[in-house]
Amino acid sequence: MNIRTELLCAMKDLAIDTEHISSATRLREDLEMDSTELVELAVVLEKRLSLEIDDAILGKLSTFGDVEQFLESLSSVLVTSNVKGEKNYATHTA
Repeated sequence: MNIRTELLCAMKDLAIDTEHISSATRLREDLEMDSTELVELAVVLEKRLSLEIDDAILGKLSTFGDVEQFLESLSSVLVTSNVKGEKNYATHTA
């Protein structure tokens, strides 16, 4: 699973222009995302990535790169938990 690709697709699903996004792109200032859109992004990402994402944590992240890194860490926690047979709710703190 390519987290960056899934994140960009999720943003496109929400009609966010992704053409000039870089790791440094700021969610609120550059993309003009508000708290409602961040919650919507969390919901779309949960469906695309089969993760439970705490939208309060997602709301604390500033840049596209922060979100990408957060999702990568959740994904690696999930893989590790599945290998150990543990249940994971993806509530890792940023």
